[in-house]
Amino acid sequence: MEYKYCKRSIERFEKFFVIISVINYKIMNILNYIKRFPVLLYFLFTFAISWGGIVLVVGGVSQLTIISDKFNALLPLVILAILAGPSLAGLIMTILVKDKEGLKEYKTRLFKYNVRTKWYMVALFMGPLIMAAIYLILSLFSDKFLPGILTVDNKINFLIAGIMTGLAAGFFEEIGWTGFAIPQLRKKYGILVVGLIVGLLWALWHTLPGLWLGYASGTVTSIPLLLSYFADSFLFLVVFRILMVWVYSKTESLLIAMIMHGSLTAAARIFVPIGIVGIPLLIFDFIWVTTLIFITAIVLRKN
Repeated sequence: MEYKYCKRSIERFEKFFVIISVINYKIMNILNYIKRFPVLLYFLFTFAISWGGIVLVVGGVSQLTIISDKFNALLPLVILAILAGPSLAGLIMTILVKDKEGLKEYKTRLFKYNVRTKWYMVALFMGPLIMAAIYLILSLFSDKFLPGILTVDNKINFLIAGIMTGLAAGFFEEIGWTGFAIPQLRKKYGILVVGLIVGLLWALWHTLPGLWLGYASGTVTSIPLLLSYFADSFLFLVVFRILMVWVYSKTESLLIAMIMHGSLTAAARIFVPIGIVGIPLLIFDFIWVTTLIFITAIVLRKN
């Protein structure tokens, strides 16, 4: 009896060992696959978390293109889903791909503040100053271009909301975009190529939130207006991302990237005219992107 009991125990242990070995083998294969395609998986995770979260929050795909009487209630949850994508994907991929030294290096980049003052100035003021200047000049020709901060009653609350939105977007999004994706891509590609890759996907990532925001708020009422929203994402963001990659390459500071992103988002929240869409929005976008292309050409020529 003791012999049979020992034999069964050994057989169970052997089966358990085989199962553990198979699981370990599968896990190692998955980790090897992740390390082979880290950037691709980062982008897939980012879109899946953000877009999937938005669809769940609003109640399904069919709810993306209708006016919602719950817009104000759903908006904070939609924003959480948006910010969760790049931040969670960035943290997950950093943990899976990098070793202890890699995580230490990530922490160093995150808290790197000892950079030249000019980079703080570029990160903090370039986007807002260009945006404000364009809208103020255009407002001389039409009231449609009056900056939002000039047309609202409670300017203090409007300003605070813009700053808080910028801080949230800059911090949480850049945990992934600059925290993970850009350093990985910079190992193989130059500033322009990396900026275009990340910029295009960054703009595409904004289209689903833009779709819901436009329709649910009642701002978008036709296909042409919707197309202007989509075009705005690409015209507004892609070239600016090239400049962000340039600044990051010069500083290797994730903090500076967060400031640069946050200042752009805050400026958009503060200066963009309330309800602007369609042709007026595209007029601003074309002037904006032309200005940024000119600046980018100078930067890339010198670098």
